[in-house]
Amino acid sequence: MGTSLVFPDTLLADFNKYAPFPASLGILDSIPKVVLISQRVQAFGLYEKGELIRWGLSKLRKAVYSHTQWLTLRKL
Repeated sequence: MGTSLVFPDTLLADFNKYAPFPASLGILDSIPKVVLISQRVQAFGLYEKGELIRWGLSKLRKAVYSHTQWLTLRKL
């Protein structure tokens, strides 16, 4: 496993530009609030009406989410 850490040469003010999630998901337009959790990238994304509003890193235990990569919650 490598030990390299990569940084962009210019930091953007909009932190969502670095998100491992898409900026918008049309399929979620009709759902007011959704939380997407990715076990693979150890991150979560918060969506309002299909638009990514915030994301962050998470620490998921593999045993808890062993049968699905994404967990979708319809209400916060």
